Amino acid sequence: MAVPALVDTALIFHQVALFERQGLTAEVAARVFIPFAIASALTGLLAGFVVERTGPTPLFVANMAIFGVAILMLQVTSTGFLAVIYAIILGSAMGMQGIAVRYTWPYYYGRQGLGQVQGSAMMIMISATAIGPLMFAAVAENVSYGIAFAGMFGLLALAGILRMAIRIQPA
Repeated sequence: MAVPALVDTALIFHQVALFERQGLTAEVAARVFIPFAIASALTGLLAGFVVERTGPTPLFVANMAIFGVAILMLQVTSTGFLAVIYAIILGSAMGMQGIAVRYTWPYYYGRQGLGQVQGSAMMIMISATAIGPLMFAAVAENVSYGIAFAGMFGLLALAGILRMAIRIQPA
């Protein structure tokens, strides 16, 4: 659950620099937050319907895949139109992430110990949101952007694979 938090804050915090690297302006980076927010809200609504029917695992795995698509899309985002498409993909991933996180804890642990489990998990997720942008910046500036993107993509793939492999029974 911490991986998407790490990835999304790294991408959002560095969006202006990443867009400028692709030849886009800071203004474009700011303007795409509108389609980003709309996609996030709409996907959150849709994800709520899906998670009630499938449980959180398929949603979580799809979320990792969509974040991966966003990272790949960012590599070719060189026009305003592509920037909007990228923002819609990233917003969709973040909207889905919010539902997956909120639904997972009561689904697997029930309501009895929800506060205790969710409190510990939130500490880990918040730590990941703080570490993500710093880790991305350190790798991008000292090694390369390609390695930083590959590392994020690898973390997403590993999280998705582990989530499919781990069998947890609902409460």
